[in-house]
Amino acid sequence: MSRRYTNLLIDDIENSLLTRKFILDNLLEWLSEDEVEEFAKSKIYTEDEDADEDEVEDMYTVWVGGTEVVDNYVSYKTAKEIRNKFKSEGYDDVIISIA
Repeated sequence: MSRRYTNLLIDDIENSLLTRKFILDNLLEWLSEDEVEEFAKSKIYTEDEDADEDEVEDMYTVWVGGTEVVDNYVSYKTAKEIRNKFKSEGYDDVIISIA
């Protein structure tokens, strides 16, 4: 499958012709709520991540692109919030790990 327009948008972002926020805002306006829900459930809010929701002990860390982004260990709930923030900013390589 050709991703011609995806690549054009990425190039325009990398060349500072467009911002990630501009693309995201326009895509969210264009997509139906069902499509947004399907994306969110499959890529961000997956069911298996809620399995340890009751875990409150600060023993998690968050990595973005191979860089640890927290100074101290955090609870699973806080780690999920940090992960979701980075994903909403367009980062794909965001990982929560047990410290």
